[in-house]
Amino acid sequence: MCKMIMVALVASYITMVFFNNVTDYSTNLGYIQHVMTMDALPQDSPHHWRSIQTPLLHHIAYLFIIILQLLSSALCWKGFLQFIRHTDRESVISARQTSNLGLVLAFGIWFGGFFVIGGEWFLAWQTPWGALASASRVLVAVGLTLVFINLPDHY
Repeated sequence: MCKMIMVALVASYITMVFFNNVTDYSTNLGYIQHVMTMDALPQDSPHHWRSIQTPLLHHIAYLFIIILQLLSSALCWKGFLQFIRHTDRESVISARQTSNLGLVLAFGIWFGGFFVIGGEWFLAWQTPWGALASASRVLVAVGLTLVFINLPDHY
């Protein structure tokens, strides 16, 4: 019961993030543009060669993130529904596997996207556009859920 609730909460969060990114596209596109252009870094930074100034690539990156969020959300919701319908040990294992796919994808989005690419490659941690604190909260929730749902079940 607790495992499916945790998966549902993460699925709900990712769904809301996806929904907000679709319905208020320009707000977070602005974030992506600032990070990718590295416009908040000091002008004398030796790392400006990493910046991407092409608006089309900003849109492509943002759409890629949105698609990954949709996929992660869908997998988590599917895992949640499988947890609800579980009737035997094998169906619980299947629910866990599906949930794991969605959760690992979410971990990849927020760690790989925000920390590795945004934070380190584009040096967003040096700017007001970092969003690493927000990403950290997501990673804690996703990481704890991954650990918890993979603890052994006792029948």
